[in-house]
Amino acid sequence: MSADPEPVIFRGVCALCTLSLFLILTLDKVMSDSVLAMDELRTQRGDVDFHRARRMFCIRNGELRVAPEGTTMSHLEWFEAEGWIGKDSLERFMNSTVRGIFLPARSALFFYKGVGFYFDTVVIHEASRWAAELMSTLALDRHVEVHVGPPDAVIRGIQYRQKRLGTIESVTKERLTA
Repeated sequence: MSADPEPVIFRGVCALCTLSLFLILTLDKVMSDSVLAMDELRTQRGDVDFHRARRMFCIRNGELRVAPEGTTMSHLEWFEAEGWIGKDSLERFMNSTVRGIFLPARSALFFYKGVGFYFDTVVIHEASRWAAELMSTLALDRHVEVHVGPPDAVIRGIQYRQKRLGTIESVTKERLTA
């Protein structure tokens, strides 16, 4: 007696459908997580006073760009307002653009990139490279501290890495003697 091929084919089709459904749901979750992460970079109700008190900047196309003083926008919202990013380039731009803030209350500069406010050797290099120009542009003292990573180690319950590089004076001096 020969076995009926229909159950085997049916099981194969069911397995393929299950795999397809799994892939669709996984992709949907990844896309949702990405959108959620970007939404978290938008100004939240509790961010307005903090945003107004700090000075935002970024390095774009080899130039220092400084946001208007007193803005309540986040970096993401500033980049959108300038027309530098669209929905299709948003995550790529955020992950490749070194940005940061000057926080007068702490007399400190903070440099980072990405959705996760991370730093790597590129961010450390750019912090040293642009510290003196930021001092000039924002009329800062040479004793302003320079950090990589976000100003707070914990933001909305997530732990972030931070590192102090020195002062504008020391990182500039190190850069000139290196």
